[in-house]
Amino acid sequence: KESDDNSRQERITKTVRTLNSAFEKIDQFLKTQGPRTGVNKQGSEVKSNITDNESAKMKTSKGTIQGFNGIATVDKKHQIIVDAQAFGHGQEQHTLKPILAEVRERFQRLRIRENILKDGVIITADTGFASIANNEYLYSNK
Repeated sequence: KESDDNSRQERITKTVRTLNSAFEKIDQFLKTQGPRTGVNKQGSEVKSNITDNESAKMKTSKGTIQGFNGIATVDKKHQIIVDAQAFGHGQEQHTLKPILAEVRERFQRLRIRENILKDGVIITADTGFASIANNEYLYSNK
């Protein structure tokens, strides 16, 4: 009976250590990280992830996963990738402006073109980027 009591006490001690460790990790996270707001119209708070708070829950054909949305920008004529970024949001609509800004800045930095987006460039994207705000942005920036 004493060995059963010792074994039980060891399991309890191990469980308490594990729970205390998890508490410390979560407590440190809460002390150092602020709430994340979503990219929806309401700008409501989204669920944080203690392992990687910049990642997002995304719905896929295989269910919901935690991860990033990888976006590549390609020069169709030369068949090369001119930009690639990872975003911690499942939706693509909000990524159009930062992607185009990064492409413009990269071409300026490399002294290829002062404003590649004003040089008659045709931008095509799949329907994941479609939104009234993006259409207005593209139209107003020609």
